[in-house]
Amino acid sequence: SGNIRLDDDSPYIDLIGRIGESEIENLPAFLPLQTHSRFMTWAPNALLGGQLTSGDLVFRGKANAFPFRDDQGTFKALLNIADATINYEEGWPYVDKLTAEVIMDNDDISITASSGYVFDAHIDRVSAHIHDISRGEQHITIDGDLSGHTSNLPLFIMQSPLKENPDLYDFAQMHIAGNFELGIKLDVPLGDGLTAVDGSIRFTNTMFESNMPGLGLTNMNGEIKFSRDAAWGENISALYHGNPVSITIPFDDEDDGRSTFVVNGEADKVFIIQQLGSFFPELLNQKHSFFDYFQGGSNWSVSIESYRDESDQQYRDILIESPLRGIEIMLPEPVGKNATATRSLMVKANMAGSRINKIDFEYDDQVFTNMYVDNSEDFKINRIEVDLGKDYAPDTALDADIVIRGELQELDLGDWFEFFNNESTA
Repeated sequence: SGNIRLDDDSPYIDLIGRIGESEIENLPAFLPLQTHSRFMTWAPNALLGGQLTSGDLVFRGKANAFPFRDDQGTFKALLNIADATINYEEGWPYVDKLTAEVIMDNDDISITASSGYVFDAHIDRVSAHIHDISRGEQHITIDGDLSGHTSNLPLFIMQSPLKENPDLYDFAQMHIAGNFELGIKLDVPLGDGLTAVDGSIRFTNTMFESNMPGLGLTNMNGEIKFSRDAAWGENISALYHGNPVSITIPFDDEDDGRSTFVVNGEADKVFIIQQLGSFFPELLNQKHSFFDYFQGGSNWSVSIESYRDESDQQYRDILIESPLRGIEIMLPEPVGKNATATRSLMVKANMAGSRINKIDFEYDDQVFTNMYVDNSEDFKINRIEVDLGKDYAPDTALDADIVIRGELQELDLGDWFEFFNNESTA
C-alpha cells in the first residue's frame, strides 16, 4: 500500500509492501535502483538456489535521491530465505541449506543465518555484510562459526585456497577423529583481489594420526589460528604415547612453503626409547642398545619442519633435543654422566617420504655421530662415524664401516676397552 506524489524534479514514493514466495535468484530485483555495480554482477553467480519465503519493505523518499544520504529518505526490506545454496566466492566451498534473514537498509545488505551447512558441518552462526552497493569497491564481509566431525576439515581446506597454506595442507593429510569448532572471517572483494582470511580451529579431545610412523596424538585440546598463508598455535595439550605433551605451531609469515610444529614433554627412559623408535624404526633393535645404559627421565622436545619439492615429494627435517638432566648414563667418559648433570643431546634427521638416509647425534658439544642408513634393507645402518671434540675437523675420508676419530684433552681408553670387552662377552 502507499502513494506516489509527482513532483517537478522526481516522484516522491511512500510505499509499504509485502513480498510473497519467490526464487532466491530474484532477490536483487528488490533493490530500488538497478545499477551495474559489482554486486549486481556477483549476485547471479552467488545465489544458486533456494526460496525467498516472505518479506516486507518500506520506501519513503524521492526516487532520484536513492540511495539516500543524509536522512533524505528511507528504504528498508526484510526478506526471509530458506534452503539456499550460496557460492559466496569462487574456489571456496558452497554454503548449503541456508536459512537466513536478509535486511536491505538503504545502500547496505546484512545477512544473518540461523542454520545451514558446509559439507556436513553445521553453521552455528554466520553474518554477512555488503556496504555501499551502488558505489565504491564493494566487499562482502563474512563472520561465522561451524561445528561438526573433523572429517569435514580436510574437505574445507583442500577445496579452498587454504590448501596453499603449507601448515593447513599438512594438517589436511593427517587422519583426524573427533569434533571441532571453526571460526572464520572472510573479506571477499566483489571483483579483483584476494579474499582475506582470519580463522581459528578449536579441538576437544581429538585424535590425530600423522602419516609419519608412530606420530600420533590423542586427547588433543586447544586452538590453531590461521590466515590465508600461515597457521599458529601454542599451549595445545595432548597425550603422546600416554604422556602429557604441549604442542606449539610457531607463527611464520614467510612464503617459503614450510610448516613447523614442536612437541614438548617430560618422560622417563622407556618413553624416550619409544620417542626415538617412532621416528627411527629399527635403530634400537640391536643386541645391546645404547639406551640399556640409561636410567631416569628428563625434558625433551621434537621439532618437525615439513616442505615439498616441485614433484610434491614431502621432506621433513626432524630435530629431537633433551638436556638429559635427571638421566644417568652408565658409560665411560666423555659420554657418561650422573643424573644431576646437564648434557645436551640433539638428534637430527631428514626424511624423504618415509626414507631416512642419515641420522646425526650431537652430545654435549663433544661427541658427534653420523649414522648412514641403507633404506633398501629394513633400515640397516651401514656406516657409523664418530667425531670427538668440538674443534675437530677431519680432512680425509676413511673407508670403514665404523670410524672413530677426533681430539680430546683427556680420554681414558682403558675404561672403553673394558666396556667393549664386557659387551663382547655378554
